[in-house]
Amino acid sequence: MSSVVQKLRELKLTEYESRVYCALVEGGALTAEEVSKASGVPLTRVYSVLESLQAKNMVVEVAGRPKKFEALQPRIAMKGYVAHMRSIMEGELRRLEERARELSTVLESIYWSKRLGPSTAEVLRQLASLGEMESYTKLMISTAEREVRILTYLFTWFDAVREELSEALRRGVEVKVLAHELSRTASRKVHEAKSVGVEVRVYAGEPYPIRGTIVDDRRALFMPYMTVTPERPLLSLPYYSENVAVVRMLRDAFNYLWSSSRDLEARDL
Repeated sequence: MSSVVQKLRELKLTEYESRVYCALVEGGALTAEEVSKASGVPLTRVYSVLESLQAKNMVVEVAGRPKKFEALQPRIAMKGYVAHMRSIMEGELRRLEERARELSTVLESIYWSKRLGPSTAEVLRQLASLGEMESYTKLMISTAEREVRILTYLFTWFDAVREELSEALRRGVEVKVLAHELSRTASRKVHEAKSVGVEVRVYAGEPYPIRGTIVDDRRALFMPYMTVTPERPLLSLPYYSENVAVVRMLRDAFNYLWSSSRDLEARDL
């Protein structure tokens, strides 16, 4: 039976389990002492081995006194053992899949962090206040080389950047301001901007939910409006970006509105 024992070992049974099962196949119903003698497995280990074989659907306990054990018919025992092992492997597979999912979540963030470029914080710099936004706006206009685009609502803040815009115009920088049509009558600031040489246009319809400044198609400063109702606007903190995608997105929005707007005229006063 040594060759059979070896075959059972190949099925992942232990040496003692293989020898005990073979002893029961050959010997029929046996007591623990008889199993120990027939298999050569120490009596102190026989009971635990028999319990293990019972759990693996290969051995049954025979009712009566003294207590005896018997091997299940090999065809049935092998099916039972395979079912037992399948249950264990499926449980291990479920645990493996769960651990793999947890690990993949951790690894995915590392993987994409090295492939998707800068983080959100690097793409968009959130400013702390409107005061800081004003400081950034002045600096951007003061360092503009080619073009300044301003998308605004009423342009009531023109006085804050009047000096910087005037100096930019003297340097030959093209300055465009796009305001909502209500600015024609609600505020004289758009007219004042036009009087110093700024190209001003007005657009109709619902106010665009972003206000901001774009300089040289390289830098953008903007503030999203969480609601577009002019009477009760809900503002977000402003953002600054030099990211190509962000700047282009804002530039394209400006250009689209500009193309459908009209020049501010003297009769609008």
